[in-house]
Amino acid sequence: MRRLGEASHWQGRIYVAEHALFRAEHGTPGIVGSRGDYQWLTMAERDITSLLRICPEIVVGKYLAVTSIDSGPLRLSEEEKRKGWWTSEAGRFFQGTSWNPPVFRDEWKVAYSPRIASLHGLPNETHEECCAGFDE
Repeated sequence: MRRLGEASHWQGRIYVAEHALFRAEHGTPGIVGSRGDYQWLTMAERDITSLLRICPEIVVGKYLAVTSIDSGPLRLSEEEKRKGWWTSEAGRFFQGTSWNPPVFRDEWKVAYSPRIASLHGLPNETHEECCAGFDE
């Protein structure tokens, strides 16, 4: 267990160093990337709420796909469903390894938003379990 703890500690240090280097080279608050129409940003020392405070235009007028909230699925409330949030069988997560067939987790689905008109009322505000640094 001690070695696992040490490895985790060093992995965290490497992650922070990679982000610092990327920021120095590119002037962004984290690592950015894209593939086709999709774009992403990862930040080592910020959470969702601080990201939205710094750069609200990244979500206003766009759609969100929430893959994780506090290391688990976003469980939509009835109010969120009424506002247009939804999940799909196509957006299910699976667990497994590359040498075994995937085992889908029916309870864990990607949550999709309607077009975002305001930062107010997003899951980072409405879910108590949100934003301890394990959100995607």
